[in-house]
Amino acid sequence: MGFSFFPKKGDQTLKSLIKDIANIEDRLGTLRGELNDVRGAAVAASEAAERLVFERKPTAEIEAAHALLAQSEASAKTLTSVIRRYEQALAQKRAEHDSIVRAELAAKLANEHEAALHDYQAAALAAVDAISALIAPAEKIGGLSFAAAEIAGFAQSICRDLALSVDHTAAELAYLIDGLRNGSIAPSMPVEHEPVAAIEVAPVIPTRRVVALADCKWQHGGELRAAAKDSQVDLPVATADRAVAAGRAAEVGSPAWLKHNAGRLIQVDPRTTGLIDLDADDLRRPTPAFGNDQGVAAGGIVEVISYQR
Repeated sequence: MGFSFFPKKGDQTLKSLIKDIANIEDRLGTLRGELNDVRGAAVAASEAAERLVFERKPTAEIEAAHALLAQSEASAKTLTSVIRRYEQALAQKRAEHDSIVRAELAAKLANEHEAALHDYQAAALAAVDAISALIAPAEKIGGLSFAAAEIAGFAQSICRDLALSVDHTAAELAYLIDGLRNGSIAPSMPVEHEPVAAIEVAPVIPTRRVVALADCKWQHGGELRAAAKDSQVDLPVATADRAVAAGRAAEVGSPAWLKHNAGRLIQVDPRTTGLIDLDADDLRRPTPAFGNDQGVAAGGIVEVISYQR
């Protein structure tokens, strides 16, 4: 029995990986069918051996039944081991496939974010230039007109604020863009296949950095972790998606990130009572503190800004 679909050293193209995954899945289906047949044969051989002993049949017949039983059990053991190896190979191929897809998506997002940042910077600088043109004429007649003096001061203030905003935004997006390109920030990616049931190798868990909008806890590779509100946390990607969707975390660069980001992880004991469980099936948006839900739309994300726990 060959193992031509097991991982080999060196990079493979996405097309090749997709083909390998399909081949391994087909082979696993065949092997699992063979294992079911062999297990059935082992049960039948065991029942036959018991019957022969009970009926006091000749020793040769009993030994033949035992030999068939031993052969079936040995075949089942071998097939089980082979299936486990193919499952490990399938898990690795899928991980390689997802890594390539995620890297391509990250590169695409990084380029899009970078282009958007350049557009924002250009527009902001153009606005600064246009508003700056008001300052000198307004100051010239400021002694004659209170409104003109106010406009001159306002123009100076907004130019200064715009310049600071551009610098701050560039720093925030640079962190996100660099993270996407160096792999420290993983973009969301839809699951395209079911996980392999039997995997003995612990996988690397992709994470995405967000800011916690509540004291919370979550599972990370079997380990329970927790953090205080306003912490920067690296959540497993699926957990980050759910937390952001439920209003319990905010994406890098979002208004809520700028408002709540403490700039570091503030750890708390996971056994602390009152923590929001980000893995809970009933995870939902928090209750508004006053009246209707108050939110600010930014980049397609609506973030509730006034909550009770």
